[in-house]
Amino acid sequence: IDHRLIRNGHLAVMTHQDQSLYLFLALAADRNGVSFYRKEKICDLLGLDFGAFEIARDRLVDLDLLSFKPYSALTVNGFYQLLPVDQQAPDFAATKPVLWLGMTSAVFESPDLVGADRVPWSHDARGRVASADEIRFTDPETLRPAGCMRCTINDWATFVLQHLRGEEGRSDYLSAETYRTLHTPPFGGKYALGWHVDQRDWAGGRFVAHTGSNLLNFSRVVVLLEKGYAVLVCTNQYCPEAAEDAAVVLIDMFSRGDLAVKAR
Repeated sequence: IDHRLIRNGHLAVMTHQDQSLYLFLALAADRNGVSFYRKEKICDLLGLDFGAFEIARDRLVDLDLLSFKPYSALTVNGFYQLLPVDQQAPDFAATKPVLWLGMTSAVFESPDLVGADRVPWSHDARGRVASADEIRFTDPETLRPAGCMRCTINDWATFVLQHLRGEEGRSDYLSAETYRTLHTPPFGGKYALGWHVDQRDWAGGRFVAHTGSNLLNFSRVVVLLEKGYAVLVCTNQYCPEAAEDAAVVLIDMFSRGDLAVKAR
């Protein structure tokens, strides 16, 4: 194991999963640093689920410690190449602010098929399964949200949680005043900076909401600021009605006490 992992600062920014995967790949590699164990075998040996494995692999790639090339566009397995530890570790605080929130799965790139075996395949509004090219190139770059950011629903919830806490001054990221600005329509009306803002009895007062789609999937989040919880919905088909109905049902179940809200 190259001692420059410590000297160049990589070890300090690696998670335990990153470290475990790097150690395994170093032990499994040939003299050229190449290995090609199947993902399922690696996960079994390291005790990782598929999601944690892919996040760790992508982080090692971001750290310039690993290169990965799948056998084909439709497989999650491929060749792993350990790279020389020549450079200082990147400053994630400067290059990827979302990592300050602990959103370790967040990446800024076009959709790909890595992990397609563990997520629902995308469908259009008619229910037709999307092709590989349609998934990769659903929207032009200028229309893709948040710099083409992708993340797990858990990390999306981490982001939403900051907005839920923010106006009360309980966020560790921005000030309460900044969150109030983000949630206030600057020119009147009901559209703030990325949020639809409104008041309803079922929300206990004011709420903010956001929807997004690439015409193959659909997502909706409703943050009930007065009640102290949020509902996040994702579908693998472009169907705004289904996402809205699911959000309404969940809010109704919370209101009746059928589901418990964990205080955060």
